[in-house]
Amino acid sequence: MSQPTTIVLFRNDLRLADHPALWYAAQRGPVLPVYLRHAADSYGSAWRWWHGESLLKLQAALAQRGLPLLLRSGTAKAVLPEIVRASGADAVYWNRRYDRDGIAEDQELKSLFKELGVEARSFPGNLLVEPWEHLREGQPYRVFTPFWKAMLARHRFPQPLAEPESYRAPTAIPASEDLARWGWHPRDPDWSIGLARHWEVGEEAAWRRLRDFVDEGLAHYAEGRNLPGKPFVSRLSPYLAHGEISPRQIWWHLSRLAEEQGAWRRNVDAFLRELGWREFSWHLLYHFPDLPREPLRPEFQRFPWRQDPAALRAWTRARTGYPIIDAGMRELWESGWMHNRVRMIVASFLVKDLRIPWQEGEAWFWDTLERLEKPHPARVFG
Repeated sequence: MSQPTTIVLFRNDLRLADHPALWYAAQRGPVLPVYLRHAADSYGSAWRWWHGESLLKLQAALAQRGLPLLLRSGTAKAVLPEIVRASGADAVYWNRRYDRDGIAEDQELKSLFKELGVEARSFPGNLLVEPWEHLREGQPYRVFTPFWKAMLARHRFPQPLAEPESYRAPTAIPASEDLARWGWHPRDPDWSIGLARHWEVGEEAAWRRLRDFVDEGLAHYAEGRNLPGKPFVSRLSPYLAHGEISPRQIWWHLSRLAEEQGAWRRNVDAFLRELGWREFSWHLLYHFPDLPREPLRPEFQRFPWRQDPAALRAWTRARTGYPIIDAGMRELWESGWMHNRVRMIVASFLVKDLRIPWQEGEAWFWDTLERLEKPHPARVFG
């Protein structure tokens, strides 16, 4: 008698190693990997380009292991029950999300599948610590330093899971959509040529980037991260954003390295603290779900912002006359990335000097193409 299939729902976790939902599904029996494109997705063009390329890499890696990657369009509530019926699956697994909309959708899915008699399980796969497990006297943290010191003191982060040793394919595989028809790769003109010149995409590329950082930048990181003209930063942010590598993998890889190379401890700790900032951001978003639209401190609702289209345009076009700001914006246009220290200067200049609402800067960073008269290769990765 064949074993029932487990559907694994991929999202921003496009990897095979340290993917808890995939690992536990593979121990259970046949696995059907699924990725859903929501019709209402409003991701920026750079995100779509990178994610599409990463899906191609994931699809190829799964095919080498005898598994498909089923691609469908639509909401999980509308599409997954049909895939369950067509595949004969009796379980759906996924890694957790922490934004309000994602949490609400996943809770709705669990209720729906409970009614259908289908097992639905979520796993912690994208953070070092779950946001509700790290509180101060029952309340969320609002300041980074106490947040991070307490996290290091209280928690031992789980070791990453290996990729499953073997996979079993399902006997029934529903039809899949064609990724090329989703229109995620830009056309007329193809501005992604500049991005492809600067980046490799995918899980294997993420590990190459980490190893290159260890070889070329880590030994200088504590001081070198303050020097935008030097190659001493990791450039791992897009790989983390798309889940091609996990924070647990980075944490344990570098922690072991620091134990072996004691002289590197200071630099490793400085970099791991940056992973802490990522944790802190998700911690804030989970506990303060209005943060993408509203300030954390209510008094800033009354801040006297200026409406200055000419100044905003100069900022977006790298024509402020301030070399470090304009250089950062040009770097963004060319490579889809900006050095962390320059990011802080650029953002600070917009809100503190020009006093232009931060939402205007976020909109530009989210997807530059839609804010220009002509297509321009200016992108950022989240």
